[in-house]
Amino acid sequence: MPWSSDKLNTKIEQSRKKISSFLGTRPEAPVFLCTQAELIARVKDELLSGGTPEDKITFLEKHIFPLLLGKYFKKTAEVWLVEGKGDSDSILVHELLHSIQTCSPKRENICDYLTYRITNDQTIMDEKLLSEWKEIERAHGLKGIKARFLSPGDCEDFF
Repeated sequence: MPWSSDKLNTKIEQSRKKISSFLGTRPEAPVFLCTQAELIARVKDELLSGGTPEDKITFLEKHIFPLLLGKYFKKTAEVWLVEGKGDSDSILVHELLHSIQTCSPKRENICDYLTYRITNDQTIMDEKLLSEWKEIERAHGLKGIKARFLSPGDCEDFF
């Protein structure tokens, strides 16, 4: 069963302030710690209830689920972070950003880039993707990226 802690609550508040200062909107999604097994079980349940085929879930269990450190669950508007791994500043900011993200599809890359811009943690993105998004920023400005993130439509469609 997911839980919280005073230490986590302090980090959450700091992350919310950073995001609010950066984007002008404050994420309010509750954040919980969990074990990796709990996170994987919750993600699997969500996929199964959404009609994801069993063969795809089998693939995800083998290749993707072991890498999960955190997840924003849209249906319940909650963030779950794997204790000791997913409760880093970058993962917390990333998942809180998803809670206020309006654009869709292609949600991850823009969220990764804004996480990088807020935390200055380059490990959130591979070098090639970071370079591509820096070019997008040069072309459209950081203000344009923020506007795209907070507006309906494809996250990579810059008008």
